[in-house]
Amino acid sequence: MNPCHTCPTLQFDGDDGAIWESCAIMRWLCVNNKGGEELYPSDPILRGKIDMVMDWRQTGMYSCIPAIAYSKYRFEITHVFNVYT
Repeated sequence: MNPCHTCPTLQFDGDDGAIWESCAIMRWLCVNNKGGEELYPSDPILRGKIDMVMDWRQTGMYSCIPAIAYSKYRFEITHVFNVYT
């Protein structure tokens, strides 16, 4: 169902396939369910700010996690991607 073989994945009924990536799933759930506008407002400025933070979480923050967490738990760090070089 997911060619990237990752979790989470949200599978749809019939031939609608699936979506994956946590932020895409969170957006879909908010847009398609009652009460979702409380978490993902329709106002374009507020929604843009939420999208900005969700995108930063996926790109800017996640690349720093191996350097922090691996050393904390004494895992060998074989490669750390540095987004600033």
